[in-house]
Amino acid sequence: MNRIDFKVKANKNIDEIYNEIENLKQKKDELSSSLKQKYDSGIEALNKRKEDLKKKVDDMQNAPDSNWEKAKNEFTESYNHYKEGFKELSNLFK
Repeated sequence: MNRIDFKVKANKNIDEIYNEIENLKQKKDELSSSLKQKYDSGIEALNKRKEDLKKKVDDMQNAPDSNWEKAKNEFTESYNHYKEGFKELSNLFK
């Protein structure tokens, strides 16, 4: 995937993350009181990861050609880390 396509995909991923977090926030009332504290911690962690991903996108967009692959790999790693956290938090609703 070329640099421009990857940037477009990365920005789309950030938008999806925002929507996923908002959807989880709307489901909070479905949880028992014992799970709400874990939920709150999980949402806080996801928001931090989302901010980290935004920074990685900025880093990618500003990376010189010599650092492009490194920036791309760092974004991909951060995105995968976010998805793992999202999956864990989503499991609270099962």
